Amino acid sequence: MPRGKSDITGVNIQIYARVTAGQREMFHQLGGAKWLRKQLTAELERRWQAEQPSLGKKIISRVFGR
Repeated sequence: MPRGKSDITGVNIQIYARVTAGQREMFHQLGGAKWLRKQLTAELERRWQAEQPSLGKKIISRVFGR
């Protein structure tokens, strides 16, 4: 059954990949789409944190205008 519209995207997005039967079975054993959503969310959070300047950098840029 299709998932409802998300508050974030506003539309349904489908991702396709060619996989072997073993890979497909492992995907389902790991939790399927629920597992994939968790993985993608964690990666986005990690990248967002890496892009944010530290507090020290923020203070230096404000004080010295850099």
